[in-house]
Amino acid sequence: QYCQRWAFKHPTPADLFRTLEDASGVDLDWFWRAWFYDTDPVDIAIDSVKVISFTNKSEEQLSLESQKSPNFKKFEPISMIRNRELAYQSTVDKDTTLQDYYYFNKTPKQVQTAKTNQNLELVDDSLLNSYKNIIVYEIDFSNRGGMVMPLIIQWNYTDGTSEIERISPFIWRRNEQKITKTFIKNKELSSILLDPYKETADIDESNNAWNISPAPSRFQLFKYKTQQQGRRRSSNADNPMQKNKNNNVKQGTK
Repeated sequence: QYCQRWAFKHPTPADLFRTLEDASGVDLDWFWRAWFYDTDPVDIAIDSVKVISFTNKSEEQLSLESQKSPNFKKFEPISMIRNRELAYQSTVDKDTTLQDYYYFNKTPKQVQTAKTNQNLELVDDSLLNSYKNIIVYEIDFSNRGGMVMPLIIQWNYTDGTSEIERISPFIWRRNEQKITKTFIKNKELSSILLDPYKETADIDESNNAWNISPAPSRFQLFKYKTQQQGRRRSSNADNPMQKNKNNNVKQGTK
């Protein structure tokens, strides 16, 4: 279509962009801006992964489990602790003329509480069994580099299988810095890997995986090799065979 429209003419880059978008019917502004006009690198990271499964517990049980924190202690600054031990009085307490409206009307701290639905009911076991193997994964992605790119995700399951899922870059259309997407799977995941075939030119692969140890960089490998070589040079201890040979030489025996 581009060759037919601009044969024997003098098109500009903008003419190429408009023709490809018009012929395909796809908005490619993100592609032209990232690869032709901007200099931002590609660095998409997995920030967090939340796993949600279905249960048949009552709301009281769920609220009690979420509030369990036996080792939790309210944080108190060390300055407040020392002032209380020394019976220290502030200037406002000593001089009553400095006490204003906010001294007697302190703003209460806003405590965020989780909203729960009071109308939840337990479902039959037969209905729950249909959702038994369904696991929901809520993943937070962040665009640290600046360039908008597709999400190429490799799902690795506990049974040894894996699959590749490709998500259009239009997922960033509302927020180019952070997105949250929910995935519904019928199998339990063992790990997640972004851009497994290195197709997006991501500059930092250490944040592309969940539940996978990142591969060491070339600098880390060089540093480890140098340390091992230094240990070999500094180690002058003989092994048991060498020790036995040295003892026999000292004693004049063969």
